[in-house]
Amino acid sequence: MTEETQGLPGPPTRPALPEAQDLAQGLGVLVYNTLNHHWFSDTDEREALVAYYALVAGCLTRTEELLFRMVGQDLTVNGAAPREVERYIEALLAQMEALQMGNIMLRRGITVDELHRLVHLMASTLDELESLGGFAGALAARGISNVASRTVVYREIAEDDVVVSGKALASAAGAAAPGAGSE
Repeated sequence: MTEETQGLPGPPTRPALPEAQDLAQGLGVLVYNTLNHHWFSDTDEREALVAYYALVAGCLTRTEELLFRMVGQDLTVNGAAPREVERYIEALLAQMEALQMGNIMLRRGITVDELHRLVHLMASTLDELESLGGFAGALAARGISNVASRTVVYREIAEDDVVVSGKALASAAGAAAPGAGSE
């Protein structure tokens, strides 16, 4: 039985994008140059960021989110692997691994300033991220609301185990009024 036949929403649809190479390489260039202080000037950094933002914003007119995911030692963008893995993509993968980020989702509505703050966040150290409460805490602390990261956990479950979504659990917990069942 599929999730949809059980009345549960399926996973979000993320169309494969022909721009996967440019999206991966562009983010890699931004993170690499920021991490290594390779910008010639603030203007140079801003121009590269604005050009990359135009690509991201254009892609987000066709999909709700762009998912950059590490799959083993490879990177995919909305499920598509870049045609060619070159040094900037390798650097992006290395930094994502160093920061223990399995994936990054850029959502429709992201601003150029949020993208700028994200790039600088990705040029941080793991200790810096952990001091802000991990990646999610750092995103919130920096006011980056249109970027997310999810951890995927695989667990073996028995046929008679009950699996409940987080939303259903929160709904059930909210329905139980404080003091209900107390004497």
